Amino acid sequence: MAEFTKLVRKNDVTPGKMKSVYVSAVSANITVANIDGKYYAFKDECPHMGVRLSNGSIENGIITCPEHSSKFDVTTGKPLSTQNDPLVTYEVKIEGDDVLVKV
Repeated sequence: MAEFTKLVRKNDVTPGKMKSVYVSAVSANITVANIDGKYYAFKDECPHMGVRLSNGSIENGIITCPEHSSKFDVTTGKPLSTQNDPLVTYEVKIEGDDVLVKV
């Protein structure tokens, strides 16, 4: 059964930035992105080649893979090109100053 686990504190991820954290419950890194004060979480892995997306760039809610320049909308997980699968996304909840993800 999935439950919420703390990923980061809100002030750890300023607007327009992202941070990757290893989460043992899913044996994977999860990246949290702050887009205009709202937080989104996704598996830190490009669906195309498996490279870490947190090593890429993020601008206006669009993350770009550092390996092949694939782009994804972090607010929905949807790929912005037809050759890619969507990102694995996680439900986010804020409790006080903490950002939690459902895993």
